[in-house]
Amino acid sequence: MAVLLPTLKQKYFAANGTVLAGGKIYSYIAGTSTPLATYTDAGGGTPNANPVTLDSNGEANIWISNASYKFVVKDSLLNTIYTVDNVTPNFVNFVGDSGSGGVAGLVPAPSAGDAAASKFLKADGTWTTVSASGSGGGGGSLQWVEDALAPISSTENNAQVYLFQNGLTQYLYADVRVPTSYVTGSQINLKLTYYSPDIVNTVLFTTLSTLVRPSVEAITATTNQRTSTNGAVTLSGVANMLRTATIDLTSSTGTINAVAVGAGNLIRVRLTRGSDTATSDVRALIYGAEVTFS
Repeated sequence: MAVLLPTLKQKYFAANGTVLAGGKIYSYIAGTSTPLATYTDAGGGTPNANPVTLDSNGEANIWISNASYKFVVKDSLLNTIYTVDNVTPNFVNFVGDSGSGGVAGLVPAPSAGDAAASKFLKADGTWTTVSASGSGGGGGSLQWVEDALAPISSTENNAQVYLFQNGLTQYLYADVRVPTSYVTGSQINLKLTYYSPDIVNTVLFTTLSTLVRPSVEAITATTNQRTSTNGAVTLSGVANMLRTATIDLTSSTGTINAVAVGAGNLIRVRLTRGSDTATSDVRALIYGAEVTFS
């Protein structure tokens, strides 16, 4: 079986059919004027300049993320040639096996090979688990659950990271079981390790914590919720500096929605990038998060 070779490099033309030498390609979040990064290669690790400047052949390497874009194409004199809105990547949208309680966007993995048992294939072609474990005792690594709005996962600097983009709604989820050693009234915090290519501006991660008490609330309960109050971190002159964000899952007195958290309770955590000023993707280490209970 053979297939048609796809376009290897983007090439643009002016209205008269000549190549758009020196043209400019502007990329935005769909329906807005908020810039949204494109990338130099399929790895998604190095953003293009925005706008992208076309070479003398009217060509450029432009790779997009799993997001919805608006593109504005201009000539070298900045005259607008055309605008195309709501451009999305051609990712396949899989659906899990409904007979085994499949999840939209996920399909069961084979039981052998690189894709180990109990993992699922995401629509972007990467494998993920669908169960999360909390930390116990003084802290432990979290296991994140992804859905259709999850940030893209990548490998950089020999580490697995999530790419949180500026201005996008992207979520990760984790369940934290409060250990039996927990002292009621103690604050519970999430420690998240991350870095950014930016050398200035700010980075903010926030959480929505939902308290679920066994034998009191259903797993779907949303009665007792709390949004974290931690502030943004100011970047200071060094690109890709490793940093740790301390994100408050409870109040300083160990409550969520004025309800005291107790040993054995479940805290359901939703992590997202907040309103900050960093323009690059912020890299959160996949295995660089833990929860502390004091």
